[in-house]
Amino acid sequence: MGIKPPSLYAAFGDKRQLFDEAVQLYTRTYGARLGEGSDARSAVATLLRQLAADCTDPSHPPDCLIITGRT
Repeated sequence: MGIKPPSLYAAFGDKRQLFDEAVQLYTRTYGARLGEGSDARSAVATLLRQLAADCTDPSHPPDCLIITGRT
């Protein structure tokens, strides 16, 4: 795309802010949704069903963005 790091970081601030924005966009676009008012068991079951549906959907991007923790 011809975008150089200085102009990219100028738009987002720095690498961390760019990464955070990418995670937020991915979550809004492909993130599994938990049902409101669900108990923990139902919420996790809903999450796993949604993830399975997303991962087997041919229109979903072939790779995913998974984050296990943030410091």
